[in-house]
Amino acid sequence: MSESSFSFQALYEKSKFPKNHMHHELPYRYFDDEHHVFENTASVGFGLKMSVLVGANDEVIQTLNSLMLNLKEGNDWDYQFVLVGNNQVEHLIDANCETLSRRGGIMEKFAKNEAIYAKHASKYGFKIRSKIHYYDLKNYELLFFTSTTKTKDELVALKNILESELAQIGLNPQPMNAQDFICYVHDHVNFNLIQTKPTELDYNPLDCIHEQVMSPDTAFDVDDESVTTSCTALLSKKQVRTSIVSLGLKKLPSEMRLYQLPEMLASVLNPEKSLVCPHRISVNFRILSTGRESLNNTKKIKGLDKIVHSPMRMFVPQAEDELIERRDLQRGLLEQEFKVGAMMLTVSLYTNEQKQLESITKAISTFEKAKLDMVNTKKMQINSFLAVLPFQMSEGFFDDCKKFGRFRSIKTSNLVNFLPVVAELKNFSGGMLLPTMRHQLSFFDPFNCGCDNYNIALTGGSGSGKSFFMQSLAKGVMVSF
Repeated sequence: MSESSFSFQALYEKSKFPKNHMHHELPYRYFDDEHHVFENTASVGFGLKMSVLVGANDEVIQTLNSLMLNLKEGNDWDYQFVLVGNNQVEHLIDANCETLSRRGGIMEKFAKNEAIYAKHASKYGFKIRSKIHYYDLKNYELLFFTSTTKTKDELVALKNILESELAQIGLNPQPMNAQDFICYVHDHVNFNLIQTKPTELDYNPLDCIHEQVMSPDTAFDVDDESVTTSCTALLSKKQVRTSIVSLGLKKLPSEMRLYQLPEMLASVLNPEKSLVCPHRISVNFRILSTGRESLNNTKKIKGLDKIVHSPMRMFVPQAEDELIERRDLQRGLLEQEFKVGAMMLTVSLYTNEQKQLESITKAISTFEKAKLDMVNTKKMQINSFLAVLPFQMSEGFFDDCKKFGRFRSIKTSNLVNFLPVVAELKNFSGGMLLPTMRHQLSFFDPFNCGCDNYNIALTGGSGSGKSFFMQSLAKGVMVSF
């Protein structure tokens, strides 16, 4: 862009361009149903829906790093993992209610009452002694997006490889279709806090995708600390307002392991430290050119070596430590133990104007418990809001975010520890309501939980709920007979 493009005259001319709705800023255009590829204004991309991991160890970390080593390098390829946690669980509660109502009579009445209770808890939290709302019901979903400015054939070839490798890790990837994608984007730009069911939108292949992802009356109010959206709700037809707050990393932690990720959702030891409001945890990254990084690192090693072996050493005492790190980095690159990537972590909180400050405070406190220092990305909210959307980095947002200092250089062996792929065990096969300590909706039936036998050992202190649990379990088991 020339310097004249930044003049007031150029700004005035651009202001006359007829862009009267936000969807003009979105790059999504068409969907290739044969290859499950999305065609955008300047890129092509695909999305995968995946199962979350219920735990991680060093072996999983090494496997994910091996996956990183097989990804395409350079500025033409962008990747994104997103963990979505929201309260849209009514359809799962209704399905369980239908299962528990099969015997009719008093069992059907019990099932309906429990479904009402569960739906209330998903919106307002469980009633406990503390007045602080910190425990409700959510469902966590994992998605992966890849985009490139290269050809569609190259993208499809990578897609086939990744689907196979992700399946071996246990993530069970399934390609997103156009309808899935439209609903996913809609739930970000038109999020509805009172909506308790997943969004259901139809896809019209005759219209561009960017024209179908948001309500025609959507309005955006941007301030320093949030983006507030207003639109007409799909089901209630009422006007709804949602404040979307974006948080980013203040600095990289000294240590981060993949199995710490569930602590970012809720702390088991300190339940009040939890992400109560609906949220998205997004990690965007690129794999930088190994050859270029190795060359730049060699130049820095030579410069540091001169300082260390000269009188300048006394003025730069940290040079020796940096030289050791640079040599270790060079060895790892040469032996292909890792590559160098550029990573950006963004957390989107969906709240309202009344609870905005409380939601931010709780989220930052929860991440601190997980050893991550997060801050509100003030004066960059609209940038963060759009950067969370799929494929945006390949549409020019990478350079914008890099100018804002959002991307951090990091080894892939460390980057994989930030991928939001670990959450909680979920079981939707039916039974008594038994959510996890991190708010994941789940049901339990000892005769339908995939175990080899039906034995149960139950322990707990006095008044901890052992009798209540066994009564609920016995009631639930009666449905099976």
